Amino acid sequence: MPDEAIAIADIKVGNRMRKFFGDIEALANSMARFGLMTPVVLDEENNLIAGHRRILAAQHLGWPNINFRRMEQLDEITRQELELEENIRRKDLEWPEEVLGLYKLYTAKQARYGDKGSALASNGGYGIEDAARELDRSGGSVSMDLTLARGLYEYPELTEEKTKSAAFKRYRRLKETALRAELAKRKQDGLADPNPEEGEDFFDEAEEAPAAAPSGIQRQTIRKALWKGLGVFYHADARDVLRQLPAASVDLIVTDPPYGIGMYREGAPMSSSKFAASQGAMYSDNPKEIMDMLDEVFMHAAKVLKPDGHAYVFFHMTRYEPVYLMLRKHFGTCEATPIIWLKQTSGIGDPNRNWIYSYEPCFWVNRGRGLVKAQPYNVLKYDTVSKKIHSVEKPVALMRHIIEASAVKGELILDPFAGSGSTLVAAAQLDCRFLGIEKHADFWRSAVDRVSRDLSSKAEADQAPADTEPDSGSDAPVD
Repeated sequence: MPDEAIAIADIKVGNRMRKFFGDIEALANSMARFGLMTPVVLDEENNLIAGHRRILAAQHLGWPNINFRRMEQLDEITRQELELEENIRRKDLEWPEEVLGLYKLYTAKQARYGDKGSALASNGGYGIEDAARELDRSGGSVSMDLTLARGLYEYPELTEEKTKSAAFKRYRRLKETALRAELAKRKQDGLADPNPEEGEDFFDEAEEAPAAAPSGIQRQTIRKALWKGLGVFYHADARDVLRQLPAASVDLIVTDPPYGIGMYREGAPMSSSKFAASQGAMYSDNPKEIMDMLDEVFMHAAKVLKPDGHAYVFFHMTRYEPVYLMLRKHFGTCEATPIIWLKQTSGIGDPNRNWIYSYEPCFWVNRGRGLVKAQPYNVLKYDTVSKKIHSVEKPVALMRHIIEASAVKGELILDPFAGSGSTLVAAAQLDCRFLGIEKHADFWRSAVDRVSRDLSSKAEADQAPADTEPDSGSDAPVD
């Protein structure tokens, strides 16, 4: 039976449940273009049961009549149930459904009328402005929805986001990361030796002339271990290497410099000899010398870091202010709240007399780019290293976590205080290129051996054939 029409003035609205009606003008625009797709519902006495917003939109358009359907012999409880059902059971489109629907409509109209401004377009073509006018929305919001729709085809995981704005931000991060990965791949391909000589050593050691140092300062000869196409590890003073690197050539800095807290001073929780015997060789940790050295290293490091790059610098809480101010001075920015490495093992001291220091903070320098991998917490829980080759060695898993947060495969990671080589090993495991510097000869040699072993193991694992045939007793599903 076709729907009947009734004069809107004859409809008895009465006291309704819904008090907030939303955007009536947008509904009116839709009704003006497509007509009333769903009629209102009345009882035998023309009391309104469902469709109050449609009536308001029709009045906005100046319609004298509106189509309706009639439901008779309804008791009061049934009337209330019907009104409640209409308001709480109706479900708006989820945002992915909305943007995909708009995209399909938009592309269909462009297929019919041609792209706006195209020489082959008919009736002027169809573009963002036309869609915005028809939908009574801004061109920017329509453009964002169309971009998101294309993003959903490329990155289905965007549907995990609760809102369009959150999904759009995530989409931009994913696109930025993909672009960085492609640029890093091209850079890495350019560094790879296209015709390596058969039987070539896995790395070369070389001696170079001392770098130019400030007048009156004697610096050591620079030596290096080189893994072609993968990375280089210098035995040198960080200042001498950094000043020679090209500006804006490094994607990420991750380092654990000396803290300048007089670690081996008299009266420390463990004497220098005991500490060295149990944890590894000693290194210079004079507070003034270290702070002066760090100031110069950060100055050079800031120049080699890309304009939108990240840097992670571990420090001791007693040196919070000077290190923070140095980083801000040279890098232009530094997050005031540090990341915390929770060691999950007790530090040195008597827990009956003092609260034992069992964490280490790390400053984060963010020059503008987003994180590659979302980080919901700034506390990282990793056990300390049990068998160390350096007195303050960081676990590789911790350094991997930090690198994964800010770098993509193929990008260049710098550690000016490489120590045991944990940062370099972590970078290599993640298929990033690395550049390390270590001043201490014993630490450098031990770390070179460690990196070589790790790269050899990784190369063997990468070349091992995958086992693609299931066991005879496999219960894996088959087609």
